[in-house]
Parts: sequence; C-alpha cells; structure tokens
Amino acid sequence: MPRFKAILLTLLVLSATGAVYLPALPYPFAWDDIPVVRENPWLRGPVSPLRFFDPDFWRYQLPLARNDYRPLQMLALSAVGRLGGPSPAAYRLANFIVHLIAGWLAWRLARDGCGLGRPAAAAAAALFVLHPIQVESVVNPRNLAELIVCVFSLASILAFLSSFGPERRSLKIGLCSIFFLAAVLTKESALILPLILVFFSLSGGKKAAAGRVAATIPVWVIAGAFGLFKFLMMSGTDILRRPAAGIGALEAAGLGGYYLRLLTLPAGLNPLHTFSPPVRGLTAVWAAAAAAAATTVILAIRAWGRNRFIALPGIIFLLTLLPSLSKIVQTGRVVAEQRMYLPSVFLLLFLAGLAERTLADSGRRARKAVIGLTAATAALFALGAGTYVRAWRTPLSLWERAVSRAPGSALARNNLAAVLYEMGDSEAARSQLKAALAIDPSNSEALNNLGVYYRHRGNLSRAEELFRRSWSADANYQPAALNLAEALMQKRRFDRAEVEVRKFLERAPRSAEAHNVLGVALEQQGRAEEAADAYAAAAELDPFFAAPTRNIAGLLQDEGRHEESRKWARETVKRQPTGASGWTLLARSYIVAGDYEAAAEIISEGLREIPGDPGLESFLWAIRSMDRRPQ
Repeated sequence: MPRFKAILLTLLVLSATGAVYLPALPYPFAWDDIPVVRENPWLRGPVSPLRFFDPDFWRYQLPLARNDYRPLQMLALSAVGRLGGPSPAAYRLANFIVHLIAGWLAWRLARDGCGLGRPAAAAAAALFVLHPIQVESVVNPRNLAELIVCVFSLASILAFLSSFGPERRSLKIGLCSIFFLAAVLTKESALILPLILVFFSLSGGKKAAAGRVAATIPVWVIAGAFGLFKFLMMSGTDILRRPAAGIGALEAAGLGGYYLRLLTLPAGLNPLHTFSPPVRGLTAVWAAAAAAAATTVILAIRAWGRNRFIALPGIIFLLTLLPSLSKIVQTGRVVAEQRMYLPSVFLLLFLAGLAERTLADSGRRARKAVIGLTAATAALFALGAGTYVRAWRTPLSLWERAVSRAPGSALARNNLAAVLYEMGDSEAARSQLKAALAIDPSNSEALNNLGVYYRHRGNLSRAEELFRRSWSADANYQPAALNLAEALMQKRRFDRAEVEVRKFLERAPRSAEAHNVLGVALEQQGRAEEAADAYAAAAELDPFFAAPTRNIAGLLQDEGRHEESRKWARETVKRQPTGASGWTLLARSYIVAGDYEAAAEIISEGLREIPGDPGLESFLWAIRSMDRRPQ
C-alpha cells in the first residue's frame, strides 16, 4: 500500500471513529457508571494509590465489589478523575484514546504476529475500531479496564514475538512479563494470555518451538502466583456478592456461537440480552449458535494445516472466548458485549488472513470487489455504531431501548423503573417493576425497589413484605436488608429493626451502612453509648461516609458533650463539605456555649462551600439576630 494511501486511509478511519464516539463525550453517566465512577469518592478523594492494592479495599469498600482484584483499573479511573474532574467527558475521552491505541496495536499484531499484508492488516484494524460491538466498552467509563487489558495483552504478545530474534532477548521477555502482569492487575480475564503465547510459540516450526515455549515460563509463574493470591484473598471473605451459576458445555458452546453472531452480524446490540440461564435443552437458536462456533473451530483447524500464521488468530479467538463462557454473572444476563473487545481483535485478524489467502491467486477484479465489500462493511459498522452510541445519550433512552429489544429481561425493566422513579414518574416505574416480577418473581432488585415505592406512599406493611422477599431471594443483598430495618423503624419497631440489622451484620460485619443503621435503631431505644459505638464503627470502616459522623455528632450534642460533638461535626464537614447538616451541627455547638461569632463564622464558611444554600443563609441570619439580643 503506497504511503500516501496509507496516510489517507488512517485519517479516514480516525475521522469515522471520532464521528462515532466524540458526540458521546457529554452524555451523562448511566448504569454501573453511577456507583463505580460518578459517586465513587475513592476516585477523587485524598487516597494513596497504594490503597488500591490492598485486598481489603476490594473485599469490602469498592462499589459493586465481586471479589475482583483490579488495582490498575482503579489507578487509571482515579488518574482520569483527578486530571479531568467528575465530568463524564474526561472519562469517555480517555476511553476513546485507549481504543485508538488498541486499534494501532491490532494493526501491529496483524503485520508482525500474523504476517498479513498491509491492506489486510489495515482492513482488520479499521473494522476493529469501527465495530458496533465496541460501543459498550468505549462509551461506558467503567469499561476502561476492558480497553486497557486489551492494550496490555497485545503489547505483551508483541514483546514476546520480538523476542524470537537474537538481540536483547531477555529484555523483551521481561517486557512481555511486565505487560502481562499489568494486564492481570487490570482484569483477571488476562490469565488466558500464557496459553496464547504458547500457541504463538508453536507456530514457528518444531525446531524453534521448544525454546520459545520455555520463554513463556515467566508469564506462567506470574499467572500461578496471581491465582494463588486470588484464592487466598477469597478464602473466608464476607463480601457482598451474588453467587454465580456455572453453565455446561452445551450452553457454553451456544453462548460462544451467540457472541460469534454478534461479531459477524452485529444487529440487535443491546446493553442487556434476554436469556434465562442455565439454558436447558437444544433449542433451535442454541443449535444454530453452537453450529456457528463449531464451524469456526473447523475453519481454524483446516487453516492450521495450510498456514499456521493464518490459523493462529482463529485458535486464539476461541481461547479468548473462554473467560466470557466460564460463568453467568447475573440471572437473566449472559451476554456482556464488552467481553468481546479482545476476542474481536483475533476474529477480525483471522477473517482478514483467510481473505488474503483466498485472494492470493485471484484476479484484479476479485481483489477490487473484496476491497469494495470491506469499505462498505466499515461504513455500515460506523453507521451501526453511531446509532447505538446515540442510545446512550440519557439513561431513559438507554433503558427504553433495552426494554424494547429485550422485553423479557427483568433486569432491563428494573433499570428502566429506577430511571422513571428518579424522574418523578412513580406510577410508570411501578408498572415496569411489576412487569419485571412477572418475568422473574424472585428478582431481588425489583422486589426491593417496589418496596421503596410502597414505603414512600406510607404502606409500610406492604413495603416490609417486599423487603423481606427481596432479602430472602438474595441473602447478601444489602439494600433490602437495610430498607427492611428502616421500614421497621418507621413503624416504631426499633427492637425488631435491631434484630434484622444484626442478622445482616453476621453476614457482612464490615458493612459501614449496616453499622450506621444499627446505630440509629439503638439510639431510638435510648441506648446512646451502644449507638455511639455503632456510629464510630461505621465511620472507621468508610472514611468517606458522612452519615455516621453526623449522627454521632448530633447524639453527643443532645447529651451536652459539646467538645466531643464538635470533633465529629468537623469530621462530617471534612467528609461532606457540600452537606449543610454538618455545618449546622458544628455551629449549634458554639451557639449553646454562647459563642455566636464563632457560629456565624462556621456558617459563613459553609456558605463558601455551598453558595446560596437557603437553609444556611436563614440560619446565619438567625445567629446574627440572636447575637444582637440584649444581654
């Protein structure tokens, strides 16, 4: 490919990719981005980067923790948050840049690892960056880990391939190992990489294979050490998580075929897909999907006999599918499109290699036809990706699309209900929740959210029943347990609320929220010292949680222990400077002592943090009025 044409094609692909993804920069956070990114104080608070390497952080303190251990994911998200602030645009721009880097590495791998010519390598890289299945990975800020693990994995493979030469072999093996370690510390799915390197070692002929396989020993050692570490980390944990259900070989083959269909014919892409795992029986859909997966295996094996470098990406594609087929994470959700980010690289390299091999002896007309077909596919991919990106413009549009395309997904309907409820359309939210429960009567999130609906309408008995059903469906589901305790307290059954929250604490003794609710139940029973201990435990467990420090400050203030109260009130405003209640509590402790000037200064400081807050402005006026009263 002439240099001018290569530059022109690169600019064209970059422009198309930018046109697809850059309009999404200002879209608001949605889905898991809300707890994991927008409302996660660990990303922007005064936290040492070493905290992200502490196993306890992953067991107990990270939102949506599931026994993961991904410190580099948190470091990357934290770096973006500190540089770009809380705006979603900064996170999405970072994802977009990493996506382009992954595309460049895919091109390098096509050339250096699979021996493809420039046109085939360029086509594979262009289709990779424009493929609609990448939308979920690039638009979701939390999926930065998916992009980074792909970049580190491809860099590790390229470093390993460069070690085949005689120069600086040890250095290149070292780089390969470092990139692999970085990939594993970003996401556990990278553990498949040592096996991928073995296949690359076997592709170069029998004579060199033994030495190249031996060169993979360092990455196998790293993989084994990390596996042992994860086993020890998970042993005896009380982490709040849902148990994952395993799937059999037939279901895994069908799921693999479904992923293959989404990659080769990316129609019907959706944040959630309708399944009811585990799949039972050989239905027509699953039979067709399994047949598609088997066809890929046969093609790869046949290609291996003719040209191992062409067959390699096909074999490796199947290997990279394994992490996504190992378990079902959530009932009703088997397919997760972001899991296809790395596998899509190797499938496209495999198809590009087959096309190049097929056209090697073809005429000029056939080659032009294939080039035209590739350009048309890239254009269709860009159009499809752009359409899908626009579905993420608001949480409402996202979940309306999800429900329209997956009406049998209880999770999609539950998520739509949450958005509708937040918008104030509580009746539409209730309708969606009832539809979700008609699909899955034991869906703990929908049961809990319906309980919230009834609690806000004063029907505490119905709310209590739904919270109990939700907690019974998932004994580790914290919102249901704590909502049950709060509903009981609204019914003035504080002793019963204490029993329920202590029951939950037996399962999750490091839950700061549960300790805080326990403190409220104890305080309402007049057991002030025990309540203070519960609040203090909650405050110690979560250094960003302001509710327990505010509660203990108020409790001590009611008991006349003003010096102690001030300490906790100061801690409250430190943890939540934009919360008016902390400033108010701190000022009141000085008003009781007659120091109106200090109280006014505290409220003024609060107004500098929360300009125009009507409550603080009114309180400041009242303090100044009190200070002018005759003594």
